[in-house]
Amino acid sequence: RSKDTAEIPKVSEHSFLLKPILVQDAPNVIFGDGGSFKSYLAFYLAVGISAHTPVLVVDYEDNQANFRRRLGRICAGLGKSLPKNAIYYWSARGIPLAEQAHALKQKIAKDGIGLVIVDSGAPACGGRPEEAEVALAYFRTLASFGTTSLTICHIPKGGDPDKPLGSAFWHNETRRTWLIQRIQEDD
Repeated sequence: RSKDTAEIPKVSEHSFLLKPILVQDAPNVIFGDGGSFKSYLAFYLAVGISAHTPVLVVDYEDNQANFRRRLGRICAGLGKSLPKNAIYYWSARGIPLAEQAHALKQKIAKDGIGLVIVDSGAPACGGRPEEAEVALAYFRTLASFGTTSLTICHIPKGGDPDKPLGSAFWHNETRRTWLIQRIQEDD
């Protein structure tokens, strides 16, 4: 697997699926408090990106009917209809991502998936998210997909609110980590 460095194509910076939010072929994370619009933001990105590459949403938090309703609201707000053969829903049914990796890789290859969205990281990781090995195993699974990923995470209660829930690797193993904050205005 080694390669002469001189044979590797030169690039000046990361390539992006969506600049500057999603680094291409790498893990990306958005995190924040519950109700801070994280899932809606991810699904909004999915609608836009699906015009260029298929998207797969691996859902640990909701059901397909609610997912379709949310996606329908986003599309209606954009004056679009639901895209066909562009955004796929995968019910995770509480099964850790690593245990579904083989089937997910088949789906990614079959449909040419360019973005995998995981909602959300804590139930997907298959263990205690604050344990380094659990977080590292999760990111190894994402890397095995060979595509861009976006994981939705929560913030820790009583921990560092500027980092996702769990081990420091939830921040360190990603190319982009974005904090989503809900701001309450008086009006």
